[in-house]
Amino acid sequence: MQASGEWDPQELIKDYIKFVLRFRDGIALSAPQVYLSGLVFVPLESQVHHLYRPQFNFLVDVSGNAPERLWPPAEPTAISVPSSVSSVAFSPDGKRIASGLWDDTIRLWDAITGSQVGGALVGHSNVVKCLAFSRDGQRIASGSRDSTIRVWDAVTGELVGAVLEGPDEVTSVAFSPDGQRIASGSRDSTIRVWDAATGEQVGAVLEGHDDEVTSVAFSPDGQRIASGSRDSTIRVWDAATGEQVGAVLEGHDDEVASVAFSPDGLRIASGSCDSTIRVWDAATGEQVGVVLEGHSERVGCVAFSPDGQRIVSGSDDQTIRVWVATTGEQVGAALEGHSKHVIYVAFSPDSQRIASASHDDTIRVWDLSPAQQGLGPPGVPSTSMHGKHYQRLQKDNEWLHSYTVDPPLQILWIPHHLRSWKYPIASPGHRIILPKFSITVNVDNAALGEDWTRIYTPEAAKSTLIAAGELGSPP
Repeated sequence: MQASGEWDPQELIKDYIKFVLRFRDGIALSAPQVYLSGLVFVPLESQVHHLYRPQFNFLVDVSGNAPERLWPPAEPTAISVPSSVSSVAFSPDGKRIASGLWDDTIRLWDAITGSQVGGALVGHSNVVKCLAFSRDGQRIASGSRDSTIRVWDAVTGELVGAVLEGPDEVTSVAFSPDGQRIASGSRDSTIRVWDAATGEQVGAVLEGHDDEVTSVAFSPDGQRIASGSRDSTIRVWDAATGEQVGAVLEGHDDEVASVAFSPDGLRIASGSCDSTIRVWDAATGEQVGVVLEGHSERVGCVAFSPDGQRIVSGSDDQTIRVWVATTGEQVGAALEGHSKHVIYVAFSPDSQRIASASHDDTIRVWDLSPAQQGLGPPGVPSTSMHGKHYQRLQKDNEWLHSYTVDPPLQILWIPHHLRSWKYPIASPGHRIILPKFSITVNVDNAALGEDWTRIYTPEAAKSTLIAAGELGSPP
């Protein structure tokens, strides 16, 4: 296949990679499946579809809504790091991931390939506990057990300005939206605000918590700071005056490990050692909706999606879960793959991926399903067919997508993300567009596995055979 037209080369390469990951198993068994199944099930919005589908006018036409228009979740990209990970952050453009490590360094990684970008950022003398990108992506702030905060040029890796020195271990950092200030939480139960350019402390120390401040976050307008603490509470502060705003947010039964503002600034999400996530009204301090329950152990990290529709949480139970921010309903299955505690999660700017860090010394990047991206439940595709006899076979409560009309037979390899979906009968008058390469191999029902779909094409296709690379019997 040869591409034509003007397309973003980088985006096209990403599509090629996704295409190979989705269809490699079927193609490996039968090379023609690159056309017969790959171009049939490739997402309609992909560049691969737009470039190549028009060149093959006689492939089977599978119609429908959401699923074939969107790339399904991929296996996560696993980034192996040279030391235990303490924190991660996505760059605002979603192309890089910064990680703070137990070897006292910060390292940058390509979010697609997982390869390291540039050299290690060296300067801290103890574990790098927390990281934050400035909104323009040009700087990275890092906090450490060495009681300092450092600001780095995100492109060159050079230290920018003076070192910000605090009285105790720095547990959390956050840039203000305008990039001019940095808020930091500390083991000494206080929050401080710093001038990001000069390194000078701005205003008074924010005091009120009775134990270590575990997490800080600026509101989107930069006027407030939310903080979570081991004292099981969340507090909201005026970022300019340092005064506490409103009542203390109470409800968790254990340490509050993480807090995050929604993109509109109206809500605050919190994760706790009591294994729950709660959502709060940022103005009144009242809990909003139900408690988000599903994790079996400490929830150490939470984040809102950039569109505010989803909340992601990571837990000591080694899973990541995605929730509907308004209802508290879990979306899709838990993301599993880490072998130790999940200590940090972050959404990509497009809300389609999640980065997670774990004590298993890996960072993983996950593609989310359409529903997990906040795009609604997957639609049900329909396959149109001309013929009198139609049958769907069911085995072990899962559908074998099998269509029985009159011989001959075509077989499609079903991508993993579509295998459990039910293809309803199309309305009368619809038809299948005849495949250019029709297959007339006889395969009985017993030989069909969940990876395969049988489609009988009309009599006109009888004489059209594949000369080489025929499917034979599916595994």
